[in-house]
Amino acid sequence: MRRKVAQLVAPRRFEISEEEMPSPGEKELLVRIVSSGLCHSDIPSWLGESAQFSDEKGRGKMIAPPVYPLRFGHEAQAVVEELGPGVSGFRVGDIVTGSIKPGYASHAVCPEERLFIIPKGPKNPFDCITEPLMCIVNMVRIACPEFGDTVAVVGCGSMGLLVLSGLRKSGARNIVALDLLDERLELAKQWGATHTVNPLKEDAEEAVAKINGGEGADVVVEISGSLKGLGTALAALKHASLWDQKGRGKLLMSTLYARDEMWPAKNGYDLMYKTPLIYTSHPRFTTDVHENFRRAIIAYEDDTLPIDRMITHRFKLEEINRGFELLASNREGYMKGILDLS
Repeated sequence: MRRKVAQLVAPRRFEISEEEMPSPGEKELLVRIVSSGLCHSDIPSWLGESAQFSDEKGRGKMIAPPVYPLRFGHEAQAVVEELGPGVSGFRVGDIVTGSIKPGYASHAVCPEERLFIIPKGPKNPFDCITEPLMCIVNMVRIACPEFGDTVAVVGCGSMGLLVLSGLRKSGARNIVALDLLDERLELAKQWGATHTVNPLKEDAEEAVAKINGGEGADVVVEISGSLKGLGTALAALKHASLWDQKGRGKLLMSTLYARDEMWPAKNGYDLMYKTPLIYTSHPRFTTDVHENFRRAIIAYEDDTLPIDRMITHRFKLEEINRGFELLASNREGYMKGILDLS
């Protein structure tokens, strides 16, 4: 059979081509992709600045500038169409998610151990964009606020809002959302924030301390992916003490800072004086990615992480260039976009 696949052939330019598909091998499945989320982590590749690849040992590496053509996409949901020899946990017709690559294609062949079944229920299974949800589960589990803690989330895009949604059932007393856009802060209130702060209008450190009785936040999740956002996160954190055991704050950093930016000196001072426990909250942090996927699917079904409400734009495969233009610019009320191949 043949498939369609989107390839990035130059900065900001995808082209759609057709090619023959191999049959699934031992413990592999052939799947038909129905939906695939567009992810900000692919923006550096789309811009022609840098790209991700795996070396011969499977270790992630950066390459700059990218070497074209590039194929990517890692947020796909699909239907099983053919089982390879030895497959035992799936049937033709199952709706699956997991490691389906490339995601920007009509079909893919995937290893059985990297797929998960999405049960058919009242919600649309193809809107269960499980790869980012698995990342949210990972972040909420790392954040793990103690009862009565104050948690701050810096950046209220789709990922930040979902983190807020995941935290609202925690024991946190205060959940503070920080963003530069007031409209995002209004959304944050709907997704679980008890307080909001716009650092353009008030000092983030003072505002969070006022909320938390004079201390900064116990846990801060930085999800903007910029050094300015990291600076805001450091400002919002509580101070460590040299002479008593009040405890240090916990900082979750974005998994990808892929811009050439100057390091502000204040960040260095805040790191020195606040000495937080720092976690890079990439999925590689977890010791059980399968469990995070399982919990992500459940959290979608029970509306703890309703990512379907985030989807503002749907594109056909042939519209992928427009999709990435909006992904990079956040124009036209863009929050989360997916390719719809149904």
